[in-house]
Amino acid sequence: MLFCNVAFPFTLPRTDIIECGLAEGGKFIIRDTYRWDPIAEHLPAVVTTIYDRGNYEVWYVNPQGVIDKNVPSDIKRSEDCSLFGSVKGIPIITGSFKQKNSDWFSAKNLPDNLILTTVASRQPALVRNQLYEKALTPATDRAFLLPIKHRLVYEIPLLGDTIKFKPKVDDQSTKNMDTISLMRLGSDPAEYNDEQKIMAVYQSFSSDQGGIWSDPEITYQAEIFELGKSLSEQSFVGKTERYNGKSILHIKREHALKLAEEARRKEAYKKVERAQKQQLDESLQGAIELNDFPRFEKLLQSGVDIDQPLYQFSPPPLRAALEKPDYARYALALIQRGANLNPKGLKPDATLLMIAAGNSTPEVLKALIDKQAIDINRLNPNGETALTYAVAAGRQENVKLLLQRGAIQVRNKEGKLVDLDSAQRQGFPDIVYLLEQHK
Repeated sequence: MLFCNVAFPFTLPRTDIIECGLAEGGKFIIRDTYRWDPIAEHLPAVVTTIYDRGNYEVWYVNPQGVIDKNVPSDIKRSEDCSLFGSVKGIPIITGSFKQKNSDWFSAKNLPDNLILTTVASRQPALVRNQLYEKALTPATDRAFLLPIKHRLVYEIPLLGDTIKFKPKVDDQSTKNMDTISLMRLGSDPAEYNDEQKIMAVYQSFSSDQGGIWSDPEITYQAEIFELGKSLSEQSFVGKTERYNGKSILHIKREHALKLAEEARRKEAYKKVERAQKQQLDESLQGAIELNDFPRFEKLLQSGVDIDQPLYQFSPPPLRAALEKPDYARYALALIQRGANLNPKGLKPDATLLMIAAGNSTPEVLKALIDKQAIDINRLNPNGETALTYAVAAGRQENVKLLLQRGAIQVRNKEGKLVDLDSAQRQGFPDIVYLLEQHK
């Protein structure tokens, strides 16, 4: 994880600006300042890219464009414009509203019984029982205040009718995003959620501008909220219009184009995969790797080129047939049919004889040696021979056959027998015995 300031030296200060438009005109602006890691942004998603989140600042801009930077908001997240609204020209936020004198109403003196928590043990007993009986949950971050008919109305929406989270975008990357990530794409989280509906409100009134409040009660006679709608569906709350200067429609179009391009790339990749699979299914190498001998024989009978590699620069089928002892019958069939024993496409450090010595059976090894004159002691650039490969793999029968056919042990610059030393170090006593007999 990368860190910011003294602890996180690789982060940079950054501010996101979210504009929440209001149906009656005007808007709220959320300024989200944090520290951002430009390096981690290009690393896997598990790496943290954002630090010191929570420094939010809220401005209100009236329909005439006048900016008020003194909005007393204490929001805990930046991506939700439904925390703000406007009713009959009065801008409102949680716990406050803009008064006619342009000051914001102070909610500091609200009585304790108006503050409703989601923790059941801290709720008044009567309220707790009513919430339980009606299966309601208070949305405590939406405690709105509004002057209506010469009195103040205080309401907390009570949510019910729970519907599980269901992304509306059929794309795996979007399904896995959290709310903030969706906001970074410029979309309201509500557009991706079937939210709980407001079924009732926790309501109180004050006729003396907040001095004395009526006892709060749960009621279905809401005066601020619209029952039957979710929090984001309320007609008076803000809707995300712009994100860092870009309109939400523009960002959505960009995102849609990005998803479409990703879909095209995925389809092209699948097309290549299908073509490669078909090519593998129709090749000798594919039959070998699938250990499907009937298919292998059928391909041989069809007259397929036994030296044809699967791809342009890949080794021939015989190379694949020498990889495992289980593939011995494939290798023998190819050798008997005259497969090229000096093909192109092999790495210079391993001839077919070396590969067979380290991986295949004595029968295959013998067939290779008998098929044509092969330099059994040929050295690769690393100074290794077929015997070196057989010893390193612990293949005693292959070592025995090679020694019988004239394999000579390699000596290093100090004159030490490399293969004997290898067998001793790896703990192959039977191979050590054979090599000792052929010094």
